[in-house]
Amino acid sequence: MSITVLTAADVSALLAHPDTLKDALASQREVLAAFSRSGNAKPDAATENAPSEIQIPHRTTLNTEGCTTLCMPSRVRGLEGEKGSQGTGIGVKVVSVPRQGDAGLPATTTLFEGKEGKLRAVVNARALTAVRNACGAVKDNTAIILIGSYKPTMHEIPGSVVAQGMTGGRKLVVDSREACLREAGELIDAHVAEDDVVELGDVLSGASVGGEGEGGVYIFKSVGISVQDVAIADVMLRLAEARGLGTVIPDYD
Repeated sequence: MSITVLTAADVSALLAHPDTLKDALASQREVLAAFSRSGNAKPDAATENAPSEIQIPHRTTLNTEGCTTLCMPSRVRGLEGEKGSQGTGIGVKVVSVPRQGDAGLPATTTLFEGKEGKLRAVVNARALTAVRNACGAVKDNTAIILIGSYKPTMHEIPGSVVAQGMTGGRKLVVDSREACLREAGELIDAHVAEDDVVELGDVLSGASVGGEGEGGVYIFKSVGISVQDVAIADVMLRLAEARGLGTVIPDYD
C-alpha cells in the first residue's frame, strides 16, 4: 500500500486554490456537528464489537527543555464510510509549542484508513490549525475568539469579561463542553457550569446561544479537538490526490 506525504509547500499550494478554503470550512462544520451529536463519546465507552463513531482520547503531553509536544489521536467514522477503502477515519496530530522564538508551531497529522489501520498519509499541519480555527466565528456583534490556552493555569481573558459573555442568559460557545470546563483556566476560575455553555457543533445545527438584544459580548472558547485536525487533513489529502500534489511513496506497507 502506498502513502502520500504532503509538505508545507504542498499544503500552501492547496490553500492557494480558491475552492480549498470552502471545502476545508465545510469539513469543520460537518465534523463539529457530528462531534456534538455523538455526545462526545469516549474511547473507553466503546467496545471492540461496538466502536464509537467519534472517539477522542485525552491528549498526551510531553515536555522537554525546549518545547511542549501534544499528541492528539481521534477517530471519525464518517471519513471512512463516505470514501470506502480509500478513506481515512483515524488520525494523530502531533504539535509542538516551542518555549522560545516566534516561528510558529511545528505540526504533523498522520492519517490511517479505518478498516485495517494502515497508514495513508503524512500531512504537514503547521498552516492547517489556523484554517481549522476559522470555523470559530460566532456572531456579527462584538465577539471574542479565544484559541490558544489549554491548561487550567492559562488565561486569555479575566473573569469579568467571561461574565460579560453570559449577559442576559447568553451562553458561552465552546468547541467541547467537557474539554473546556476541564482545561480552560478562564472558564474554571469564573465557575462556569455545563448549563452556561453550548457547543459550536450544536450552534451550527441550529441551537440558540441566547441573550439576543442584550449588551455584553459573544465569546467562543476552543482548547482544540483533534477530530477537526483529522477532518481538515483528510480534505487536504483528497484534494492533493485530485490535483496531483504531494509525494507518493509506493509499497510502503
